[in-house]
Amino acid sequence: MKRHLYQSIKAPTKEDFDWLRCEMTGFMRTQILAVAASLRLAEHLQDGGRTVDDFAAASGIERTMAFRFLRACTKIGLTDCDDGRTFKSTSRLQALHEETPGSMRNLAMVLGTRGQYLIWSEFLTAVRTNQAQAARALGAPLFDYYANHPDEAAIFRATLQSVSEGVASEIAGILDTSTYSVAVDVGGADGALVHSLMQHNP
Repeated sequence: MKRHLYQSIKAPTKEDFDWLRCEMTGFMRTQILAVAASLRLAEHLQDGGRTVDDFAAASGIERTMAFRFLRACTKIGLTDCDDGRTFKSTSRLQALHEETPGSMRNLAMVLGTRGQYLIWSEFLTAVRTNQAQAARALGAPLFDYYANHPDEAAIFRATLQSVSEGVASEIAGILDTSTYSVAVDVGGADGALVHSLMQHNP
């Protein structure tokens, strides 16, 4: 029976191996995106291409490291480089620009922080034990960790706000609150959802 089931499964293709290889290195891309967002790469390149020397000087990064970083960005489609010296922004990178509507800058940054990133290193333990592993990974439960790391907490709050603002209007357009006098959004951060509900149904 087992032999029959195995024979009915298609052998992995080259595309399958390529996909797995790409997925396995996803943690690297997360960090590249986080660094690009944190360094405001989209803003640095918004007025056209910049040489490695220009970017290094503007961002305060050592030149060789700046070159390696920009090459990594080109590899995942954030930048283009035709001459090996000048790097230009792509539409993907513009999605990390702070002033782009629906900007994903905050999300990119928060996913690269220790508070979010390290927890996933304990995923196997979480699956095996059915227990949250934030305290094991961070030395404290997540929100206690954030209380002691205000810079990360600020990025986390900003991310929640930007994500909420992105969907709040759509949710408010679907929910009919005309027969209710009170709306409570538990854990609603800065109240983007409640604000949208009030705008749709004052």
